[in-house]
Amino acid sequence: MKKLKLLTGLIFLALCSGANAESLNTSGYYYGLNYYSYSEKTATQNPFMEEKTTVLPTVLLGYRNEESIRSATDRDSLSWFTEAAVGQVEYSQYTGVGTHDHNYWKFQTEAVYPLPKNFYIGAGYRYLMDYLSDYGTGGYDRENELFYIPVGYIQNIADGSSIKYQYNYLIEGTQTSHTTDLGYNSDLDNKQDSGFGVDIAYQPNKSDYELFVKYWHIDDSDWNTVQGLTAMEPDNTTWEIGLKWAF
Repeated sequence: MKKLKLLTGLIFLALCSGANAESLNTSGYYYGLNYYSYSEKTATQNPFMEEKTTVLPTVLLGYRNEESIRSATDRDSLSWFTEAAVGQVEYSQYTGVGTHDHNYWKFQTEAVYPLPKNFYIGAGYRYLMDYLSDYGTGGYDRENELFYIPVGYIQNIADGSSIKYQYNYLIEGTQTSHTTDLGYNSDLDNKQDSGFGVDIAYQPNKSDYELFVKYWHIDDSDWNTVQGLTAMEPDNTTWEIGLKWAF
């Protein structure tokens, strides 16, 4: 209940701060709200399990500087962002044992360098902590790390608006299952070496807000064993759809 009140308070503060919105094309802070969906599939079950926003949206807060990749002349420096998010999702799985709500949080950062013709390339990192142990007996927390290379293009439209397209090439991911929550003597790490992401963002001509979609598809991980338990992380997809505002 305390986490729920905190999340509600963050949403209220975010909405109240929009009165003096600046531009997302300059360096500065931003906040946002988004829908979140995560699903796994196996050879025999699709979906195997799902987590998705049902009541409260995910709240995010970040700082970014996109001046270099959006400038027509000053393109000799890095553009970057750092962002944190917290949300609540409903968990369900194919066995139909019921659903429950639990919290997660995410940290993500990127640094990119402009290329000719409005293209850019860089490096990115994404971390997610999923508190699946809130389920109670049989639940365990999960961590995911992704290192990737973002490659993007900014389309400037005649009315002053813009669309940013970005492809994220996965270098390496690690899924850590906190099997110690289940009584095992160590946690289980699975490497993910195949997958990709796609980001699309639209800004109007005032550039004070942004509509965005983020997608990840990560293939089956490798197999690993801890204290007699052999497991892998199944093929999975993530969707984030939302709004960002400058302030």
